[in-house]
Amino acid sequence: MHQLLTNFVSMPELFSTYTTRKLWSDTHISTQMLKAHIDPSSDRASRQAETIADSVTWLDDRLKLAGKKLCDLGCGPGLYARQFHERGAQTIGVDISSNSIEYARRNASGSAHGIKYEILDYTQDPLPSGMDIFTLIYCDFCVLSGDQRHHLLRQIHKYLNDDGQLALDVYSLTAFSKFREGVSFEHNFMDGFWSPEDYVGLHKSFRYEREKASLDRYLIIQPDKHWEVYNWLQYFSVESIGMELEAAGFQIDHLASSMTGEIYTDTSEQIAIIASAI
Repeated sequence: MHQLLTNFVSMPELFSTYTTRKLWSDTHISTQMLKAHIDPSSDRASRQAETIADSVTWLDDRLKLAGKKLCDLGCGPGLYARQFHERGAQTIGVDISSNSIEYARRNASGSAHGIKYEILDYTQDPLPSGMDIFTLIYCDFCVLSGDQRHHLLRQIHKYLNDDGQLALDVYSLTAFSKFREGVSFEHNFMDGFWSPEDYVGLHKSFRYEREKASLDRYLIIQPDKHWEVYNWLQYFSVESIGMELEAAGFQIDHLASSMTGEIYTDTSEQIAIIASAI
């Protein structure tokens, strides 16, 4: 136990361990994640319903969704995909979570039956081709390592039509400045989020000052086993996200402080971007 806890509180190499599949393949955790996604009053997994509607309006104003072929990466239960489809986009939603995709398919009604949902890992699998627009919303880009980000952007560029566009958002350096290291533990930590069975949960957060990244590391200890979850986040300046986009063949067209379109300032905690393939 001493070695286990000593290792847990030690800062790991940046982006050295990934546990994404655990979050989405574990029956209990993926069910908890889905509950958070579809709670319209919560921002824990998806933005609140009003914010989603405002975001789709802003994107429609700039991307002219009607008639466009759109792929929503990390679509979850289809909260954005349904509204993109209602705006006239030919929509494909992709996500690594079979639980979320099955929910989206089950709850499609009326014209939303025209949305195509696919289970795939966009960091590894080929993306749908012939797209006019890709979206990657709620700062999902930030959880990826530099190599994963470059690969994904190159893949998006490859599967976009000529003059296709990408909309994504990321956390800013202002958000990084507010991130604090700490440690906490509790019996059945996060109200049983991690398991329906008895456990003790520990949480340790780390700042990677030079790389402008953070880690929320969770250790779940049960009577007969233990396991960990790593939640990484990369933070960006306008210049650093611009360089990554440019390296993959994109140029920034629009910049905002969120997907609802507020003007970006140096104090904004997020950066929303619409970029064109060049």
